Amino acid sequence: MNCDLPQIPTATGPTGYSICMINGSQNTGAGSDLATFYNNNRVIDADPFRVWIQ
Repeated sequence: MNCDLPQIPTATGPTGYSICMINGSQNTGAGSDLATFYNNNRVIDADPFRVWIQ
C-alpha cells in the first residue's frame, strides 16, 4: 500500500518506519487510544516513558 502518494516509498527499509496520511476520524480514534494509554499507565504531563514493541 502506498497511501496514494507516489513519492512515499512503499517499504520501510533499514530505518523501520513508514508514513501514511489518515482521515479525521482515524486521527480522533488515535488520539482517544493515546489518551486511554496515558490514563491506564498513569502517564502525566511531561512524564518520561518508554514503549517496548515486541
